[in-house]
Amino acid sequence: MKNLSNKQPMMEIDPFSVNRKHATRFLSEKLPYSIYGLALLIVLFSFIAPNFFLFSNFLLILLQSSILLMVSLGMTLVILSEGIDLSLGAILGLVGIVTTTLYQGGYGGVCSIFAGIGTACLLGLVNGLLISRANLPPFIVTFGTMGMAQSLALALSKGLSLSGLPNAIRFLGQGYFAYVPIPVWIAGISCILMYLLLSHTALGVHIYAVGASDESAVLRGIRIDQLKLFIYTIAALLCSIGGLVTIGRMNSAHPTVGIGMEFDAIAAVVIGGTSLFGGEGGVLRTVIGVLVISILSNGLNLMGISGAWQISITGVLILISVIGDVFVKRFEN
Repeated sequence: MKNLSNKQPMMEIDPFSVNRKHATRFLSEKLPYSIYGLALLIVLFSFIAPNFFLFSNFLLILLQSSILLMVSLGMTLVILSEGIDLSLGAILGLVGIVTTTLYQGGYGGVCSIFAGIGTACLLGLVNGLLISRANLPPFIVTFGTMGMAQSLALALSKGLSLSGLPNAIRFLGQGYFAYVPIPVWIAGISCILMYLLLSHTALGVHIYAVGASDESAVLRGIRIDQLKLFIYTIAALLCSIGGLVTIGRMNSAHPTVGIGMEFDAIAAVVIGGTSLFGGEGGVLRTVIGVLVISILSNGLNLMGISGAWQISITGVLILISVIGDVFVKRFEN
């Protein structure tokens, strides 16, 4: 019989060390860290920015953030798959130029709208093909597509603003339903659909799996090439909707209107807490990131701070978000 008296004493368990990883993971997944920054901004500007805490101003913030949110949702898909898309801003501008040019040429409003959306989807498909089939780096591919879209928009418009839009497009940008601007409704519906895609479909699971590890995704039987085709095409589709809303709000189309929008979208996604390393993040984080940028810009404008400083502050927020992401991953491990 074994001598029970020689049994090793049970090691004491530190509750903090056991629960630390679980608590960190819960806070980062269920309650993104960026929400604390959003709450802080709202409280701060409520005290120091005149007329900030007004319903009309919050409605204005939602309206101003709606287009960026649509582009950022597409960028969320791309970054979740550990990619990047620098062409989305240029595609947004091109959609408006193509739609307006065709409408001025005598084509009907419906035909012009679908042509603009189709142009965006075609460029997204090209991105997906070159990245998935030719195995080219997403940065290089989408940088090239960005140049193509910008030059095509400038060539079609001759560098000028184009006016004369269908009533349907003006309604998309300027209309109201239940006292809420139509762009806000469109952005909200896009968020719901994207949330359902990522959280309640096998396709969403595959997107997270590819972002976490390409090799593991292949072993699970996921067709990475087809998935990336879908991701970049859907990102361009969401961007095209943002382009139609943009020209509807402006009541005109300009070839350079979307330049730089892709960087704002990347900023929103990263600030919201979606990891640049792929496989972690989602729609809620992107919504928070967009609101952080929009509220920051709105509050600083109310305080009379110039746009140059606003860009610097946004850059600092991006650096803090990326550094925080790296530290959280180390803390969890």
